[in-house]
Amino acid sequence: MSLKGWGVWGDKGDKGDKGDKGDKGDKGDKGDGERKSKRLPFAVLSSLSSWFSLS
Repeated sequence: MSLKGWGVWGDKGDKGDKGDKGDKGDKGDKGDGERKSKRLPFAVLSSLSSWFSLS
């Protein structure tokens, strides 16, 4: 996950992981820089832990 453009323009989301039945994951939503810049660090850490638990 890149912090490039943090608080200015969010990065495009990563492509989703392959589903249990082999379906291709949905492409991640485009980041919203303004929204990201207002998020608390805890929210970011929660997102990262959720992401890694899916891997």
